[in-house]
Amino acid sequence: MTEFKRNISGRQYQDYLTAQLAVANKFSFVTRFDVGVFEQAENLLAALQPFFIRKAVTTSWLANEVFPENDEIMAEIYEYQLNDQSLAVLLNHSNSLFDWGDGALSELPEDLALYHNDTPIFSVNGHEHYYETYAAETED
Repeated sequence: MTEFKRNISGRQYQDYLTAQLAVANKFSFVTRFDVGVFEQAENLLAALQPFFIRKAVTTSWLANEVFPENDEIMAEIYEYQLNDQSLAVLLNHSNSLFDWGDGALSELPEDLALYHNDTPIFSVNGHEHYYETYAAETED
């Protein structure tokens, strides 16, 4: 795993996520119970519905972990298929890696992550302002 602290935005962000289509086939992000779901996030969830795989209540995900005894910080993790169409939805709603849970807990869900099947490729911790890439075998 390699950690980076520089935000990627604009055209570089679009190009970076588009390049991930070569290896990633799934993505996830979370909404936290203590933050809620803003209108922009509701619109995003609705637009991604055709690509929905599953959601689950959790206290840990690829980019973060919270204390299980604090029920206010429980989260729902959403998983979706990654393809040209779902990527277009993501890019329509965001313009940088740190949009996914910025310091003000933006109107988007937090902590975008990309996977090949269940193997992590990439994850963002938006409110901490870093992202990680993972060396992964993608052979089926």
